[in-house]
Amino acid sequence: MNMLNNRDYMLDLCVRMAHHSTAIEGNTLSQDETASIILDGFLHFRASEREFYEVRNYRLAMPFFVDSLKSDKPLNAELIKSLHALIMKDLHDEAGHFKKLENMVVGANFEPTKPYLVPTAIKEWCENLYY
Repeated sequence: MNMLNNRDYMLDLCVRMAHHSTAIEGNTLSQDETASIILDGFLHFRASEREFYEVRNYRLAMPFFVDSLKSDKPLNAELIKSLHALIMKDLHDEAGHFKKLENMVVGANFEPTKPYLVPTAIKEWCENLYY
């Protein structure tokens, strides 16, 4: 059985990915609430608009992501930016673009890539991935 063609598997994967990935960023929705958004397209409970969009966008991005895996095209900056545009839809004005401002990760012992270095770093990362 090819799991990439199994609709129930993909929906379950989408719910779990959306729930855990957004929770890392501070989203407070439960897995059941996340499933309501992914499976039904709405939330039966109160949630912030941001939390709703964060989860909903996974449903938009998953088919794109799976299709890109099936295409055997190598990962590249344009594909990453397209996926970012879907994940950040209705959330961020810079959706689909590399960062223009510096950021920091609180509690981390590393310095994030400077904005002007991101395009080169992503290109090198993608090339190294296929090396």
